[in-house]
Amino acid sequence: MFNDPEIDKLIIFGLLGLVGVLILAVIFLAISRNIYYVNDEGEEVPPPARKKKRKAEPEEEEPVQEEPEPVAALPAPEPAPAPEPVPARKPAPAPEPVPVRKPAPAPEPAPVRKPAPVTVAQILEEKEVPAQTKQVPVTAPAQPAKSMSIIVSAKEGEFTRDVSVFPCVFGRDKSCNVVVNEPAVSRRHARVVLADGVFYIEDLAGHNGTFLNGRKLNEGEQARLAAGDRINIGRSQIVLRSL
Repeated sequence: MFNDPEIDKLIIFGLLGLVGVLILAVIFLAISRNIYYVNDEGEEVPPPARKKKRKAEPEEEEPVQEEPEPVAALPAPEPAPAPEPVPARKPAPAPEPVPVRKPAPAPEPAPVRKPAPVTVAQILEEKEVPAQTKQVPVTAPAQPAKSMSIIVSAKEGEFTRDVSVFPCVFGRDKSCNVVVNEPAVSRRHARVVLADGVFYIEDLAGHNGTFLNGRKLNEGEQARLAAGDRINIGRSQIVLRSL
């Protein structure tokens, strides 16, 4: 601890300061003891006691009660004049009674006319009037077509065929009614159906297509045929000669 010069300096200065304070205290005590207080005759008297200064509190003043001034007597109020009597109103005259109108008399009912009696002779005359009827000639129903004649133009050549079995199927398969040997023709390509004496062509292929007079039919669609129509299946053509 004493090997550090800084700490040693601090200790020395602390001791010196303490010694200085003690010296000052001794001097102050010595001086204060040598102070004496004497009176006018030179005799020593004790020091006067110190009085603590207190702030003088203001005394509360008692409220002075003022005497009420005498109130002058007010003159008595004069009596109000009596109100004048209101003249009585005369009652309004009662309204005159409205005369009650008597209801108009109900119209007399019109006399019901009795129908004239019908005689037996009039009834007999009505029955004897002959009715004018027209005889409508009855036409015999048209005989349905039963066969058709076609011309087939295919790769193997051109040939004519009369068909009387319906439905008539066109295609490459040997079971078809009209066999058309051509690669572009399906095994069962199209068929002709007879219904109520009318011929219809129906497409069965879908992929290769059936054309009637240049118009392609949808798969399963039926179109009515007439003499002179052209049916194209693949690269073959079928012409209807007659129905």
